[in-house]
Order: sequence, then structure tokens, then C-alpha cells
Amino acid sequence: MGNLIKSVLESDHYYMVELFDLVCSAEKTNIWDGTFEKVMRDFFLFVIKHFSREEEFMLMIEYPDYNQHHSDHVKLTGILDIISIRMEKDGPAGFDQERLHMFYKLFNDHIKYGDQKLEDFCRDKNIV
Repeated sequence: MGNLIKSVLESDHYYMVELFDLVCSAEKTNIWDGTFEKVMRDFFLFVIKHFSREEEFMLMIEYPDYNQHHSDHVKLTGILDIISIRMEKDGPAGFDQERLHMFYKLFNDHIKYGDQKLEDFCRDKNIV
């Protein structure tokens, strides 16, 4: 079961990067006809779904660094919440590209370090 869940989580990471690329593409072409908002909403919802799935897995395997990993997720979703609230309030003018790119940098660091640490733990504990 652990291998299946790890495979799903890894697939999630690739899909989130693809969604982020769509967000950037839509933003660069100034598609403010509802397309951009839909792509952003899909991205936000998928990130939240993934974090929830990942945290369930960490609890299931009794991951010792769960609290730190969860804290990273809270920071990342907080950034997305701010972007979402501003866009709901101000429409396209509320979009914060700088904050979105800050999210992406933190998200990439999270995958490289936080998720790698989780992967190392699974390997060391023979959770395949």
C-alpha cells in the first residue's frame, strides 16, 4: 500500500508543476475571460488535495517530521489563500504574480528538501 500511495504523491507533484505551468501561461497571455481564474482555482484545489493526501500518508507511517512538513504546507496554502482572496475581491487587478512565484520557489524547495526527507525516511524504513 505504501508504494501505491508514494506513486500517487509523486504523480501529484508532476501534475502540480503542469498546473502551475498552465497558470503561468494563462497569466502571461492575459486570459482574463474566466480561463485564468479557472486554472488558478484548479491549481489551488489540487494543491490542497495533495497536501491532505500527503499528510494522511505521513500520519499512517508515523513520520517523525510530520509537524514541520505540515507547517510547510500551511505556509504554502497561506500564500495561495492571499492570492485567491485578492483575486476574488479585485478580479484580475488583484492577481499577485510576485507572490505566485514566491509560492513556486517555496514549493520547489519543499519538494526538493521536505519531500525528499520523507522519501528517505520511507526508504530507510523499507516503506516501498
